[in-house]
Amino acid sequence: MNSTSTAVYGIRHHGPGSARSVRAALAGQRPDIVLIEGPPEADDLVALAADPDMRPPVALLGYVPGEPRQAAFWPFAVFSPEWQAITYALDAGIPVRFCDLPAHQAMADLLGAEGRDEITFGKLKLLDLGDLTWDKEMQLMCPTNRLGHVDVYIVSHHGWLQSSSPALVHAIHARVAIMDNGSKKGGAPSAWDIVKSSPGLQDLWQLHFANEGGAEHNTSDPFIANVEEADTGFYLKVTAHPDGSFDLDFGFRALDTRHLVFLSPSGERCDFGREPSHEACELRFRFHSSEPDVPQR
Repeated sequence: MNSTSTAVYGIRHHGPGSARSVRAALAGQRPDIVLIEGPPEADDLVALAADPDMRPPVALLGYVPGEPRQAAFWPFAVFSPEWQAITYALDAGIPVRFCDLPAHQAMADLLGAEGRDEITFGKLKLLDLGDLTWDKEMQLMCPTNRLGHVDVYIVSHHGWLQSSSPALVHAIHARVAIMDNGSKKGGAPSAWDIVKSSPGLQDLWQLHFANEGGAEHNTSDPFIANVEEADTGFYLKVTAHPDGSFDLDFGFRALDTRHLVFLSPSGERCDFGREPSHEACELRFRFHSSEPDVPQR
């Protein structure tokens, strides 16, 4: 993999299609390191996944000693994308780490005031607040915006209405929003409206078509990885560049190609006269840096 770029894969927890696609994507990419959503305190435990007696379903458990109600767990099944990424990395001899908010901080009472997951790469800033709810989001926005503006916003809580308050979403001025929803999980119409109306938003991407939203509360097909209800396993990938520009692409199915560019893995255009298969083609959009002094590519 090019050491100057970073690929981020949006997945569906415990989705067989996502698990299959993530492992295939990693095998094709051959990254230098694999980072997975999870508590970094568990980094020393990752090697246990290579033990033949460690067979999923398994889980990580974190808790506050003496306060058993202050606990969290991270489950893994054989069809979990995270488990497949871990075992791929171990089999390939590639370092693998967890990269989410530390568990001790996630379980602290002041999570909403101080706990957040900001990923920066060069001039690019990506924000993922997990399942943070409206009341905790308000603590990040009032009396002042502690987050500033971001380039990419991973829509909280899979797009459920408990998260993504207007106070936060409209203040961060994200250029692109990615909703990692399922067909029947997340993607609430009220949350979708808030994100879609965010000032400065260029595009809203979804992992799945949300059944609850119908045609009026889903983005258009070219920006949805999985249009059918079945878990077809098409992924969303963000590739970041140090100058602040980034690509958004995914393995895709056939659609109207009149205004879209399909690229094969080798960079060649696919034949518009036939239906492109997701094995051969991927849909790619380039977002240039928002910095005025950076030359446009």
